[in-house]
Amino acid sequence: MSGEIPPAQPPPDPPHHELVHPLSLWRQRHNPLYRCTDRLQTRIALALLLLVPVLGLAATLAVGDAAHRHYRAAAEHQRQSLRLTTAVLTHDAPDHPEPGSAEARRTATRPRSASPTRADGPAPRRPASCPG
Repeated sequence: MSGEIPPAQPPPDPPHHELVHPLSLWRQRHNPLYRCTDRLQTRIALALLLLVPVLGLAATLAVGDAAHRHYRAAAEHQRQSLRLTTAVLTHDAPDHPEPGSAEARRTATRPRSASPTRADGPAPRRPASCPG
């Protein structure tokens, strides 16, 4: 085992990588098992990952706007077709007990009935603030 000691070797050079574009999302390796279809699948997945939230938000805003326009039109139609009238009691209104009294507690379990009315009073006058 008597031999010369080999001279010290310099450390190996670091591996030289190709220049990676700063805007690329990841470094694509030149792997023979990484096929063109794999790259296509990756790009499609990335596009879906970015498009689904954006399209979902756009659909939500479109549906919300359509619902808003529908309900606004329905409210306007109700306002225009509103017919004011007066109600006239046909019988005396029943006396209601004072709230908190013994009679009110005794009658609280019975359902209250509305007073009978008729809606054929004089024709209503439209207030000045209502157009038409």
